[in-house]
Amino acid sequence: MADGQGLAIPRGRPNREQRLAIDQLRRDIGALYAQRLKPGEIAERLGVPRRSINRHLRWLRVLWQEELAGKIAEIRLRELAELDAIEAEMAARYAQHGGRRWLESRLRVKALRASLLGLFAPSKHIGLSLSASEAARLAGEYGVTPERVMLEAKALVRD
Repeated sequence: MADGQGLAIPRGRPNREQRLAIDQLRRDIGALYAQRLKPGEIAERLGVPRRSINRHLRWLRVLWQEELAGKIAEIRLRELAELDAIEAEMAARYAQHGGRRWLESRLRVKALRASLLGLFAPSKHIGLSLSASEAARLAGEYGVTPERVMLEAKALVRD
């Protein structure tokens, strides 16, 4: 493909052969771009107008961003599943043994999950904010009073 022959992008819908040629050109452009070549250098090496190289690079960047977003989403889902398992274990231990240690561990897992989901705004001070409804839910889940949950949460923030 370095000779630049047959690489013009056709107007309208390309046929199969043209589509394959475009795909190969984009692979070549992407490979050279990954080697840190500038668009002008890529154009010269492939014998393709620089304007075409820039157009293909715009298309490739969109594709690469979509692929990256998919990988990040996959990693986020895997991490969330692991946090769910850890939280379930902490909940079981707290229900079995009680104590501040297990509640502290569970609250840390919840904070990690919220952070992973982007629910925390950036802040210089990391504190614990627990709503009354969240305290009531946790209290019901662990068989303690909402006041006890709030006291434990406040103690965690002080420490």
